[in-house]
Amino acid sequence: MNSIKETLSKSFDELRTNGKWLISFVVSPSTMLRRALSNVLLSAVEGHKANQLVQCLLNRMLSALIIAGGLALTLGGCTYVQTVPGGAYAPYPPSAFEQTWAAALGAMSDEGVQIVSANRDSGTIRGIRGAINVTAIVQTRADGGVQVEFKTGGDIDSDPSLNQRVVNDYNRRMGR
Repeated sequence: MNSIKETLSKSFDELRTNGKWLISFVVSPSTMLRRALSNVLLSAVEGHKANQLVQCLLNRMLSALIIAGGLALTLGGCTYVQTVPGGAYAPYPPSAFEQTWAAALGAMSDEGVQIVSANRDSGTIRGIRGAINVTAIVQTRADGGVQVEFKTGGDIDSDPSLNQRVVNDYNRRMGR
């Protein structure tokens, strides 16, 4: 019995020391665990047959401790981020150029002008309706403002008010 105490004491000393550092901890097993440990020790020392119930209990308790320790380590590093429904941040409003560009394209489409080309870099939109060519030129001024100019060409006598209707649709889309 004395050799078992020495062995356990030596094992705990090795467990408490990690190289040169002393790791302090307290072991206080439950009553059921103490009984199970004593039964196992008695069976090893006195030659008793190992109690299968005790060993099963010890295995289950060890499994539960390992799972609990794993969960504690895993959950300690978890982060949960929740976004606000509908978005917490509003998107940037379109630039003045983008707003003007979109309104010019829409105004031409509103009047049935088929867009032939649209070059955002040059600010030019070209379209056609019947025999009438319609062009919109969107430019950024030196003061940062944006201007748009609508021009019609071709057979403008077939629909003399087309240009004015495109301008009116543009103003409506711009909220004017």
